[in-house]
Amino acid sequence: MEELAIILQRYGLETVLLALVINLCTALCKIPVKLLARKAKNSADITRFIVFMPIVLGFALTLCYVKLCDRQIVFDNTFMRLWLTASSLSLTFYAVAEKIFVIKRKPEDITATQASKELINAIAESVQANETDEKSVSTTENRASQKIVLRGHKQNEIEK
Repeated sequence: MEELAIILQRYGLETVLLALVINLCTALCKIPVKLLARKAKNSADITRFIVFMPIVLGFALTLCYVKLCDRQIVFDNTFMRLWLTASSLSLTFYAVAEKIFVIKRKPEDITATQASKELINAIAESVQANETDEKSVSTTENRASQKIVLRGHKQNEIEK
């Protein structure tokens, strides 16, 4: 409770409430986007824009708030500060909520997991076969290198 009081004192009540509304609207807007992404072939093309939703929604909601309270829209320093602070605080609330309320992920598709395991096993077998071949080649090289024939030179041939 003390932390909430510190946040309210630091950012102001309107900023905190606006951040909570931005967070709620972002959560609601993400649902159809994620459903669409599941149906798409490459979901990353769609979901990569979710990051910008709080900033865009924050601008729209700050615009509505300023219009309701002041009856006029002025893009001044106060508006920009309220918009960016509320949007950033919204992202902070989201990050904290993600860490506190961990959502259990759906287990991966069993066929994909099985295919990955088979691929790993095939690679391991290939590496083992390659290591065995290298050991046999290095053993043959060691035997050849052990057959070094030393020939001596006479003392006067070395001094010349």
